[in-house]
Amino acid sequence: MLNGKTVLLGIMASGLWLGCSSKSTEPKTDADITGRVLRQEDSTAISGANVLLFDANTNSPVARVLTNVQGNFSFKAPSGIYYLTAAAQGRIPSPPLKGGKPLPFQVSAGGIYPRPPIYLDADSTAVGAGGMSGTVSVSGSANRGGILIVAISGVMAYSTVTGADGFFILYNLPPGTYTLQGYKGGLAQDTGVVSRTVSAGGIIANVSMGMSVYAGKTLQGTITFLAGGTAKPTDVTLVNLLTLDPIPGLQTMSDSSRNYILRGIPPGDYIAWASYFNDDNVMDPDRIQKFGLDTVSFLPSDTAKTLDLDVTNAISMISPTNPADTLYPATVTTLTPTFKWNPYPSTQEYVVAVFDANGTRVWGGYNTAGVILHAPIPANTDSVRFNFDGSALMPLKAGGIYTWKVYADQNPNSPGRVVTLISSSEDLRGIFKVVP
Repeated sequence: MLNGKTVLLGIMASGLWLGCSSKSTEPKTDADITGRVLRQEDSTAISGANVLLFDANTNSPVARVLTNVQGNFSFKAPSGIYYLTAAAQGRIPSPPLKGGKPLPFQVSAGGIYPRPPIYLDADSTAVGAGGMSGTVSVSGSANRGGILIVAISGVMAYSTVTGADGFFILYNLPPGTYTLQGYKGGLAQDTGVVSRTVSAGGIIANVSMGMSVYAGKTLQGTITFLAGGTAKPTDVTLVNLLTLDPIPGLQTMSDSSRNYILRGIPPGDYIAWASYFNDDNVMDPDRIQKFGLDTVSFLPSDTAKTLDLDVTNAISMISPTNPADTLYPATVTTLTPTFKWNPYPSTQEYVVAVFDANGTRVWGGYNTAGVILHAPIPANTDSVRFNFDGSALMPLKAGGIYTWKVYADQNPNSPGRVVTLISSSEDLRGIFKVVP
């Protein structure tokens, strides 16, 4: 995954009973997903928060709603694996911008799935910020949903995704002039430059953008499996270089010859990311640490490019963790669980990170400079207790759902203990719930 790893973002499926009778025994085709968006400081409701439901298998948005006055939201969706994002004016979004990792969850048709509350903290940097809303039209297609909208001002970029009606909302934009860009596989922007100037506290409405069906560019390459990585079909996703959002509709699987191909790519700058799913492999963190993420840029004049990707075998988790084939959390009965994994060859030190259901780091991990944020975990260690060093940003809570991740570090003695990673656990493992 990205950043901080992890890891990323509609047509709303209709909930129906088959048949005419209210006593029909036909199964429901959809699951009901419900939840609330609340203020972090006092647990009061946030009305008008923009909540998006994503298909976790494709990182594609499925539906968008605004919370009601009680902060409630609900979706109907078929069986599958999903994740949620939420944003509101004056609040830090969930997950946090640029690489926060939302926690996926699994639903089955006919079930009711109340999600843990999504808490949004106050954003001190958003004082005086404005916002923007508008609609995207798509010529040659009736589908206006699931388009990634990116607003760029200088080196800053902010993003959201359109709902099924093409409507979008951008919150917490500092004063400035923004250029809007739309991204989705098989579409391209056709209205030229769309630019708006946001004043302090100003909210701009009725922004119009146009897109059209577009054959697009092609990216292809080969997956190389390093250090015992398991050779098998591997997912590849294009990610926006500025915001770290997955581009809707631009994900594929490699074939039996380890080759992949992505089509319908609009002009832009992207990161190519491989092996997000549970397949015993991860992107090679050593290559990322040394050379950066695998990036590719397409100009309007480009047609096709080649980019080969490396993956390596993942660190195997023991407990607590969900099985590889589901995203139902394992249960723990303590607020200080012990995380256990299988040793990884050539490791000099381990790094462990814990995130809450909103994708916010709770304990451990490393920062954007690569500096480890907890006390040393030696190479001869294969387990560690949560917050053993007292550095957690917050305690675990009874009833809370969390995810943990472990990294293998090859360079523990550098100044400031900056990581040189050689592997990690998989992004969709390590999900657990603290039983009240």
